[in-house]
Amino acid sequence: MYCENCGKKLEKGEVFCENCGTKVSSVDAKKSDLMKNNRNLIYVGLVVVAIVLAFVFFGGQSEEVKLIKSWQNAFLEDENVTFGEVVDYAMTNVKWKDVTYEGKKAVRLSGVDKETGTKIVAIFDPDVEADTIFLYYEENGEEENALEMAFYVTEYADEAAEYFGRE
Repeated sequence: MYCENCGKKLEKGEVFCENCGTKVSSVDAKKSDLMKNNRNLIYVGLVVVAIVLAFVFFGGQSEEVKLIKSWQNAFLEDENVTFGEVVDYAMTNVKWKDVTYEGKKAVRLSGVDKETGTKIVAIFDPDVEADTIFLYYEENGEEENALEMAFYVTEYADEAAEYFGRE
C-alpha cells in the first residue's frame, strides 16, 4: 500500500505515513490487502491451469495408446520408425483416444493428411495377441478396408524416417 499524499510505500498496519504524516485510511489498507489476495489467487489459478495443460499435452496417454503408437509392422521395421511417429509426421490435428469398439477396448485415431487434406479415422485393437491391430478405417467419412491404414502409413515411412534422422 502507498500513501495517497506522497506516494511512499507504507508498511502493513501503519496509521500515519512516516514521510509526510498523512493519516492512512483503513479503507485503503483493506483495499490493498484485498488486491494482494486477488493477485495471489490469480497466480495460483495460472499455476493450476499450466499443470492441467501440461498433463493434457504431454501426458495422460493410456497404455493402449502408447502400445499402438509404438507399434512397428513389417513394413516399418526397415524404416526404424514407429507407427505413431509416422502418423504424427503425416497428419495434422492428430488425436488418440481410448474407446470401446464392438464391446472391446480399442484406440481411436483421427487426423487430417497433411498433403491431401483427407480426414482419417482409424480404430485399433490394443490386444497384442490379436491377429491384426487394424479394426476400422475411414477416409472423409467413407469406410475403407481396415488394412488400408497399413498402406497409408507405409507411404510416409521413408519421409518420416528421414525427418527423424533415421534414414
